[in-house]
Amino acid sequence: AVNEELWQEAAEMFQSSVDPEVAGYTPFVINIANPVGLYAIAKNASDKDLAVADNVMDAVMNMTMVSPQDQRSYVLAAGTALGQAGEYQALIDYQKTSLNASSFGQPLVAAAMYACYLCGRADVALELFYKELVDGPLVQGGEHQWAGGASSLDPLCRDVALRVMPGRAGQSANAIKLLRDAMDDGFEISLEAILGVMQACELDGSLEDSLFVLQQLCGPSAVSTIVDGSLLSIEQVNLKKNKTLSHPLLMAKVLASFARTCHLNKQYGLAWTGLSLFEHSAFGATFAQPDSSLSNCFPLLHAMAMDDEFLLAAATNLHGLPAVNSTAAFYGHVRSLRPVLPPELVAIRDYVANNGSDSNSLAGWDSASMYVSKLVRATQSFNVSKGLHLEVDELRILLNALAMTMNACTAASEYSSAILLRERVEELLDCTSEEQDGVTAAVSSFLGFQTRQSGESILNSNDAVVAATMRLLRELDDVKRSCALYNDVMATEQENESDQIGFTSKFPLSTTEAVASFGRQNIDHAIELFYAMNPQKRDSETFLALTRALVSQKRIRTVIDVFRLAVRNHGLTDELAMLTMKEIYESGSIDGKVKLLAKIVLEMAIASGAEKNSWMEARYWSIKRQVGWGYTKRLFWWKNETAGVIGELALALHQFEARRESGLKAKNVVVRTIVRHSRRFIHDISLQQMAMETEMEVPRSREDWIRALMGVLNEIKYTNLWDDANFIEELALSLHHYGAETEFKDFLSDSASRGVPLTNAVLSQAMSNTDPPLSDGVKLAMTEGHQSSVA
Repeated sequence: AVNEELWQEAAEMFQSSVDPEVAGYTPFVINIANPVGLYAIAKNASDKDLAVADNVMDAVMNMTMVSPQDQRSYVLAAGTALGQAGEYQALIDYQKTSLNASSFGQPLVAAAMYACYLCGRADVALELFYKELVDGPLVQGGEHQWAGGASSLDPLCRDVALRVMPGRAGQSANAIKLLRDAMDDGFEISLEAILGVMQACELDGSLEDSLFVLQQLCGPSAVSTIVDGSLLSIEQVNLKKNKTLSHPLLMAKVLASFARTCHLNKQYGLAWTGLSLFEHSAFGATFAQPDSSLSNCFPLLHAMAMDDEFLLAAATNLHGLPAVNSTAAFYGHVRSLRPVLPPELVAIRDYVANNGSDSNSLAGWDSASMYVSKLVRATQSFNVSKGLHLEVDELRILLNALAMTMNACTAASEYSSAILLRERVEELLDCTSEEQDGVTAAVSSFLGFQTRQSGESILNSNDAVVAATMRLLRELDDVKRSCALYNDVMATEQENESDQIGFTSKFPLSTTEAVASFGRQNIDHAIELFYAMNPQKRDSETFLALTRALVSQKRIRTVIDVFRLAVRNHGLTDELAMLTMKEIYESGSIDGKVKLLAKIVLEMAIASGAEKNSWMEARYWSIKRQVGWGYTKRLFWWKNETAGVIGELALALHQFEARRESGLKAKNVVVRTIVRHSRRFIHDISLQQMAMETEMEVPRSREDWIRALMGVLNEIKYTNLWDDANFIEELALSLHHYGAETEFKDFLSDSASRGVPLTNAVLSQAMSNTDPPLSDGVKLAMTEGHQSSVA
């Protein structure tokens, strides 16, 4: 009858079945999530302009007379029925005016709130919650405590209140408090309530609270059981129950809300780290697609591939990173699951592909996400396969993996991801310490402790983790905490009879980071730490850390001393050499700069096993940036400006050809140098004469220059120079001055058709010579390009 919308017939049948005088005194079993009979009564009363809530609640009273212990279920079913019928206001009016309302207590308020929730009126439900329960007589002064909990608020009322928290801005703090209360009281939490809290956090932009909610879904210490909210049954947690990923589409909304909150706070990598943690918590440790940067999230994508809201929220964070390889993997996997994609998702994919970095290189988040994937799989596999048992070797592997992942996230400027993963491992170790006395004893013995240690203490006993944490804090401009962490760890170690030399030998990575951190705060202490280290424990990063600090303080003499020490200790790197050379160049108190610079070049060549000129040529552009054109000429023994231009041009052409033969694009600086010098050759007679006399391979004729410039033109296609208006103009005018009119005009026409703005200077050159003639279509394209530049 309900399917046929025969409301009166259905209502009469149901009313007769619950009337004790007709059906007897057998308790009626009702389906709270789908109360068909009560729904029929509501629809029938609505059609006949009767008091809808009164009619439904009369049926509830009849059922309660037969089975008083089921009154709560009947009242909640009434709320569901009236909500499904769109009559939430009728139930609110009934709750306010009916003489029988008080006998139903808090469940009636919960039913009214749920009816509002079903009707999409979270704002009304929230108002009802605060008025009737928070500030009303139903809770205030109440002595009843639900199932021994600390609160006199009905757990269901609290759960429904959590679902409607997004109905008003500024509710995230209240939502988190209610969620914590539910967890502390040991009650189940509906998935709809989790969604409500997450969306309240999103509405307020509260990333910290949003992350807390996510951790309750995937953290090792999360204890509350997630249940189906449509049943309106919130009980104490049964520890034998397993928390499962039911209703994946609803969970997709939870995760989408988290991802949007991350995006709102520009924490794009954190969104994917959180999704990775949830994925492994929900689906277990999976090892499919191990070489992909998104392998850890593929099972999650598989479960939620049909949910556009989730896909767009996830992809938008990839857009924010950007991450070319990760975006390609994400898009490819989703496309394998559904042939038709939302146009917004395709737009994001295309934008990142066209504006990201070189897809053949792994940098930024593309690299960091691979470390995140491996670490998350490791924590999950230890958790699942070992039941929180960790052997000493496993602990060492886990801590080293954490350190590498934190460093990768820090390098990608995804600091929140590094913090989250450190907290995740710390929580895992806390659980290990609490539950495994034998393991704790072994760990403590291995680390030199005699008592049970917290997760934080275990992390701070590992050199790599301490160093990674110090670097993270320094990148967050929290140098004070970075230094304090080092001092705390050193104090703890010295309590175990470790002197400073012994400590720096045991914690060389941390001491290197301390040199960098103290270098910003107290340069003299940084120098003291450096020289206190065992020389065998100093590495290239240690020398770099001190040199960077010294450079910032303009300690040129000490910079040179550190470089000399690096030579003796085999700590040389190109970066150290360039920093030292730049500081010498910029210093006004150093004599014999050329001799010092040449000595650095020689030492670097010896250390790398290369010939001096070969080492300089391979790093020519870096050297020129650090010491300027004047000192570069002298290092290369170019006797004057003309010789310098010829030498630099020959080097640029050699590197250009070498890259092209290797199938690689030439560096921008090389291409720009060739074009710039081509313009100088046009008017400089001395350059033309030296080009004819030198043995270096440089263009000597007009044909040579045209050939070189056309090679450049072909190489810059689809690079960022292809749309660089200034470079396009310079290259085009060079072609024109060397008489390559056809190539000149074709190049300009193509540039104009692509919307590259052209100046009057280059357009007038193109228009002045009619051999070869310009077609009308080409003229129009060039004119449109000119007009767009003027506009």
